[in-house]
Amino acid sequence: MVYDVVEHSLDQPAIKMSGRLLATMNELKDWMFEHVYLAPERDRTEAHQARKIVAALFGHFTKPGTLPEGYEGVQGAVDYIAGMTDRFAIDFYETLP
Repeated sequence: MVYDVVEHSLDQPAIKMSGRLLATMNELKDWMFEHVYLAPERDRTEAHQARKIVAALFGHFTKPGTLPEGYEGVQGAVDYIAGMTDRFAIDFYETLP
């Protein structure tokens, strides 16, 4: 793909790609919209689990005295959770009562 774009953009006033690559990229985009971005929610069990974890973390961190130093209030809870890696959030969630 990179070689195609470079080859078709050399000495051109714009970045371009071959018609073949453009068609392939459009097919991929169409497939992604149909099967990933706009797929029915029932097919997204991981997204459901992620929402459950974030909601539980938010419920925990909005309680007084649960946030680390430097964070406070609802915005502090949002900021702290937003900065977590997936692994850290899952591990912390698993420690909640």
